[in-house]
Amino acid sequence: MAEFAETLARMRTEKGFSQEELAKRVGVTQAAIWQYENRLATPKIAIAISLANALGTTCEALMGGKEEK
Repeated sequence: MAEFAETLARMRTEKGFSQEELAKRVGVTQAAIWQYENRLATPKIAIAISLANALGTTCEALMGGKEEK
């Protein structure tokens, strides 16, 4: 899941979102985003889908797969 954590942090930064802003868009706490980005927690699939939607990408891309442009 290291790739997920790195990809999440990169995509969030590229979108210009703070952890707190992304958390609000997804409906989780800022601490949860911090944990995902630091490999301390793995989001459930529903949260992963919400993260992908908020970042304008796919779950596959968040997991380190092919990114859709």
